[in-house]
Amino acid sequence: MYSTSANATALPAPVPAGVRWGLVQDAPLSPQPGTRLVAVASSSGTQVDLAFEETAGFYLYDISPETTRFIGRQACPRPGTGATAADTVRLLRDCDVVLCTGIGAYCRQLLDGLGVACCVEQGGRCLEQAVVSAGRPVLRD
Repeated sequence: MYSTSANATALPAPVPAGVRWGLVQDAPLSPQPGTRLVAVASSSGTQVDLAFEETAGFYLYDISPETTRFIGRQACPRPGTGATAADTVRLLRDCDVVLCTGIGAYCRQLLDGLGVACCVEQGGRCLEQAVVSAGRPVLRD
C-alpha cells in the first residue's frame, strides 16, 4: 500500500529558483536505491494542472514500492530573468519522471536527452493518483 504526504496545507516554502532541491546548485541528489524521483507541475499541490513551461515550481516526490514521500517544492527561474528552458530542465536532471499537462517539443527533447521521462496528464488529475501511477514503469513513445 502506498502512503503519501501530499497535503497542500503543510507544504514547506519552495526552494529558491536556481537552487536544486535545497542543495547547492550543482550538488547531485542521492536518491535511495529502488526509488523513483517524480516532479509534478502543479499550482496548488493537489492536482496536475500546469504545462511544463508555465509552472512556477515542481512538487517533488520520492517513490518506492512501499511509500510515496513528498520531498519539497522546486521553484523554477521566472520568465524575464534571463533564464532559459534549459535552466529549468537542468534543475530536474535527477528526476526519473516529470508529470505535466503539456510540454513543448524543445523541453521534451532536453528532458529526453537527460533520460528523464515526461508524462502528459489530463488537466485536473489528482496529484496523488498521478504520482503513484508514475511509480510504475514508464513506457516511452
